[in-house]
Amino acid sequence: MVPSRAVVLEDIRWQWVTHENINLWMDDMKNVFVKYGFATNEEEVFADGRVSEIKYVEQLLARNLHFDKTNHSLGTERDRSGPRAISYVHPLLNRGGARSTRGNRHLTGGYSVSMAAEVLPPLYIYDTNATRPENFAINDEWTKDFPWIRGKWGHKNYIERKPYVAVRFSGSMDVSLFCDMISHITFDLYPEETVSLNIKFDETTGELITAPVIWNTDTGLGSQ
Repeated sequence: MVPSRAVVLEDIRWQWVTHENINLWMDDMKNVFVKYGFATNEEEVFADGRVSEIKYVEQLLARNLHFDKTNHSLGTERDRSGPRAISYVHPLLNRGGARSTRGNRHLTGGYSVSMAAEVLPPLYIYDTNATRPENFAINDEWTKDFPWIRGKWGHKNYIERKPYVAVRFSGSMDVSLFCDMISHITFDLYPEETVSLNIKFDETTGELITAPVIWNTDTGLGSQ
């Protein structure tokens, strides 16, 4: 059974999540981590009984990043379809009307977390009426109440950063901004002298000297 109306993006996502597709995706990612030295091809058993097909290198967990983005509507109108459009009501109470404001503007939030369970400062992408990149400007009012995010990431001691901010005509991510984001955030949170394609440890202390930073993200339905 499928909805008679057009299948929306939320429905497509759920239809992609099959046992076969998830296994294929996991196998591909496992091979990447082993290839680049972030894991070894051996099982790891955790204290709670869970078993991992590969064993991650503990010193590299903070350099294994997972990124995703989502749109934040600037209106209060709820979704018209998909799982988030469902409303729950009490059958014995009168059903109230929905009060909302509709807007065609949004901002995009980009969120990252490392396998060391550290959340990175988010990236917020605002829209603008300017059509030329040289006229994109960040309003100080947008950022004045941003909190500080504290973490070590690639540093030995804790550092603090505020969320990152960008401006695009559409208020959305594009290829150019994505490349800039990876470069800027990587070298802001991970000292440049420690970022290298070569994984190197101190022979005496075992301390990490250099290693790459891997960004994991999806580029569409079913791709990584």
